[in-house]
Amino acid sequence: MPVDAAVRAQEAARDLGLRRLNPGQEAAAVLVLSSSDRVVNVQGGAGRGKSAALAPIVAIAKAEGRTVIGVAVASRTAAQLGRDTGADTSTIARFLARHTRVIDGTARPAQVARVKAELAGAVIIVEEASQVGTRDMERIVRLSNIVDAARLVQTGDIRQLGAIDAGKPFEASQQAGHATAHVTENLRSRSGQMKAITAALDRKDTGSVFALLKSDTVEVPGTHVTSTVAARWAALPREERDATLLLTGGRAMRTEANLAVQAELKATGEIAGTGTPFTVLDRVNATREGARQMRAYQPGHIVEVRTDLPAQGLVRGDRGVVTGIEGDRVRLTMAAGGDKLLRPARLAKNLDRDAVSIYASKQVELHRGDRIRWTDNDPDRGLDNGVMARVEEVGRGRLVVSSRDDGIVREIHSGDRMAERLDLAYAINVHVAQGVTTEHGIVALRSSERKLLTERSFLVALTRVADRVALVLDEGRKVERGIARNAGDKTSALDVAGRGQAPGAIRLPEARSPLDRALDHYAHLFLAAERMREEGGRLSPAETRDLAAAAAAIDRVRPHAAEDLRIVLDRSPDPARGLEQAAPGALRQVWAEEGRARTDPRTYADRFVADWRAASDDRGKAETWRSEDRAERRLERLEDRMMRQPALEKALDARMPEQQLRMEGPGMGGSGRDRDQGMEL
Repeated sequence: MPVDAAVRAQEAARDLGLRRLNPGQEAAAVLVLSSSDRVVNVQGGAGRGKSAALAPIVAIAKAEGRTVIGVAVASRTAAQLGRDTGADTSTIARFLARHTRVIDGTARPAQVARVKAELAGAVIIVEEASQVGTRDMERIVRLSNIVDAARLVQTGDIRQLGAIDAGKPFEASQQAGHATAHVTENLRSRSGQMKAITAALDRKDTGSVFALLKSDTVEVPGTHVTSTVAARWAALPREERDATLLLTGGRAMRTEANLAVQAELKATGEIAGTGTPFTVLDRVNATREGARQMRAYQPGHIVEVRTDLPAQGLVRGDRGVVTGIEGDRVRLTMAAGGDKLLRPARLAKNLDRDAVSIYASKQVELHRGDRIRWTDNDPDRGLDNGVMARVEEVGRGRLVVSSRDDGIVREIHSGDRMAERLDLAYAINVHVAQGVTTEHGIVALRSSERKLLTERSFLVALTRVADRVALVLDEGRKVERGIARNAGDKTSALDVAGRGQAPGAIRLPEARSPLDRALDHYAHLFLAAERMREEGGRLSPAETRDLAAAAAAIDRVRPHAAEDLRIVLDRSPDPARGLEQAAPGALRQVWAEEGRARTDPRTYADRFVADWRAASDDRGKAETWRSEDRAERRLERLEDRMMRQPALEKALDARMPEQQLRMEGPGMGGSGRDRDQGMEL
C-alpha cells in the first residue's frame, strides 16, 4: 500500500540520518516501492534531492535481501551514486558487457541460471538516464525482463544534456505516459540569488536569468574572455579557489582557460615557470557512428583499436597514426611497425562498445600543485574518467597525484597508459560538468560559439553552483539571444517526421529488415548528392546510376516510395544528423506514415502547404548561401511535385478556392519571390 511505502521510506531515511523526505522525494520512494510496473521514472532537476530519495529505497531493498545495482554512462557518476545511496555501482558499458550473452540469448543455461539467481528481484537504478541512448536502454530493459528484476528505475532530468548515442528514451518514456515521480524542490541552491536563478531556469525565462546576474556579469572583448576568467579565479583566496569551478561552453575555450590559469599561477610564483611536458590524447570521436565517418580521420590523429577486427587485419590493442587518406580507406602507420589500411565504413554498427577510438595528441605542461582530471577509466586502480586530482610531484619519469574525491595518492610512471589520459582541470566544459556540484562558479561564454550557446548547456552550467556564480562574456546581448533561440534539443528518430506530426509511442529497437537497409541506403545516397550539389560538384555517371537504382529498389515496394522518403528528409532541419541518431526502424515508420498521408487528398494537400511555407520561411531566414540554396532546392522539388501530380493541384484548389496557388518560378514566367508570395496563405 502507498501509505505503508511512505512510512517505510521515511523510517529508512531517519535511520540513515537523512532529513525527512519532502513530498516529491516521498512520492518517488512510494512509486519505486509500490508500483506494479517494472520500469518507473524519477524526474527532477539538478540539486532536487533525487539521490536522497533513492537512499532509503536502497536500504529497504537490501534489508529484504535484494541486489541493488546502480549504473551510469560515466564511471564518476556511478561512483557518486554509490556514495550517495549505498548501491553497488558500475558503468553501463561494463554492466552490459558482463551480461552480453544473456541479453543476446547466446549464454549457456548455467550462465543464465547464475545471472538470474544474482538479479532476480533486483532493483536496477539508471542514474543520469537522459544521457543513455536507445540501444543501451533497450538492452538494460531486456536484461531486466530476462532476470525478472523487481524494478528498473530511470532517474535524471530530461532538460539537461542528452545522450551522445542515438535516441532519448528517458524523455520518450515520460512522453508515453509511463509511471513518473517528479522531484521538484530545489535543495542545492543556498543563496537567494541562486534560488531565483534556478526558478527562472525552470520557467525557461532566459531574460530574467541574465537580469539576476547583471551585477555579476563582466563583458570583455572575445579574445579576453578566458584570460579574464583566469585572472578572476587566480585572485581568489586559495581555499575559495578549491570551491570555485570554471565552466566553459566548449573544449577549445576550456583549453584556453586552463593555459591562462597556469600563466596566472606562474606569474605569482605559485607554480614553477617551467614544468614537465606530457603528450596526452584528446578524444576526437564522440560516438561509434562518428568513427565510421571518414571526416573523423585527419593526418596525425591516433587510432586505437578497441576490439578485434579480423576482416581488416587489426586486433584489440593495435595503435597507429593516420598518415594518409586513400578513397574510403585510412592509412595507419602502426606503433608496432609497418602500415595498415582501415575502412571506417566497414566497422560494425551493432557493437556494444567502441570498435576504435580516435585521438588528437596535444602537449600539456604539469607542475606541482596543478589540478588535473582523468580522461579515461582504469577500473583496476579506481581511476574514473572525469575525476579530478592534484599533482603532488612530477619529474624524473614519474607523476604523483592525490585524488580530490578520496585523497588517495597514486603514482604514475613513464609509459603508463594513464600518463596520456589526463588533462588540466582548472576549467572544464559543460558536457564534462553534468553531475558535478560546486560552491561557486565562473562561467565563460563567447558569442561566436553559436552551436554551444543553448538553453540546455546554460542550465547545466548554472545549476552546478550552490552559492554564487559570475558570468564573463564578450557580447552580452548576442549571448543572451543565442541561448534564448537555441533550446539545444536533440533530434530523435521521430523528429525526422517533420513539423506538426504527433509523436508515436516509444518503440524499442528492432533488427534491421531488408526494407530498413534499402531506405537507409537511398537516404544516404540522396543526402550525399545534396551535399555534392551544395559544394558545386556534379554526380558522376556511376553515382547517378547508383542513386537511380536505390530509388527504383524502394519504388518497387510501392509507388512514389522514393519521393516520400525525400519529402521526409526535406522536412528535417538536419537530415544527416537525424539519420545518424535514428533508432533501427524509425525511418521506416515516418516514411510509411508519409505513404498513408498520400492516400488522403486533404491531408496530403495540407502537408504540401506546410512544407512550402517551411521551405519559404527557411529561405527567407537563411544566413548563408548554402542554407538558402538548400531551401531553394526544396522549393523546386515541391514545384515539381505540383506539376507532375494534377490530383495534388486539384486538392489544393479544393482546399483554397478563394486563393489559387500561382506557380510563377524559373521557367514559368515569373520570379522566385513572386512564387513565394502566391503561396503565402
